[in-house]
Amino acid sequence: MLKEVIFLTSGKEQQKAVDRMKANMGDRSKECVKIYSSLIDMRKKLRRNKAKIENWKFSNPSLCLHSIRKLDVRKELRRNGGNMEFAQLIHYTEEDYYNSPEDVRAELIDGQFYDIASPSRIHQEILGFLFLGISSYIRSKNGDCKVYPAPFAVKLFEDDNKTIVEPDISIICDPKKLTDRGCTGAPDWIIEIVSPSTASHDYIRKLKLYADAGVKEYWIVDPDKKSVYVYHLEEDKFEVTTFTFQDKIKANIYED
Repeated sequence: MLKEVIFLTSGKEQQKAVDRMKANMGDRSKECVKIYSSLIDMRKKLRRNKAKIENWKFSNPSLCLHSIRKLDVRKELRRNGGNMEFAQLIHYTEEDYYNSPEDVRAELIDGQFYDIASPSRIHQEILGFLFLGISSYIRSKNGDCKVYPAPFAVKLFEDDNKTIVEPDISIICDPKKLTDRGCTGAPDWIIEIVSPSTASHDYIRKLKLYADAGVKEYWIVDPDKKSVYVYHLEEDKFEVTTFTFQDKIKANIYED
């Protein structure tokens, strides 16, 4: 809807668009109206910066803010009078996550969207190696666990509709947790392959999140350090062991 608003020129058309936003977005309309007002003032600057506003699809309030973050116009908004302080006050939900455009990848954590960067070649090589190795191992044991590479939606807490993550690899051994959309509940084992841009996200934010959810085992694979950090849940906290890429690492979902 905001895509339509940006290109409107007459006051009547702009007011009609605002009215439609309010009708469709309810209580959240005020935040999008603020963004809308700033964008109307900065149309020419956006075009000079070749922002791809033709791709914006604001069918729900989450995309209103998320697409602005994707285009990295926070500074431009501030220069043009836009107030972004309200951004952290908006809490998005599972509905917003599933209404995101197909070409936008993001995780929803505690009601906030976090962009997922496009993976590097090394990232994909490691992911493929681990996925094939773990899948083959489980088949050799006639195991019931299922292995899913990203993108795969994991709703960690059944009663929390404000957190959905997309781990690089998820291993789920309880078939009752599997749904048509992905997984509801904590996977038994999660693997994340870090990059410089995601290090704090994987080492800090997700580490606490997975411990709180009851993930039994969490591996952080660091290609730059050529290290694997294996976090094993003991009671209510993770115990960590560090391995190199040359080490043989035991998977704790099986005894051997």
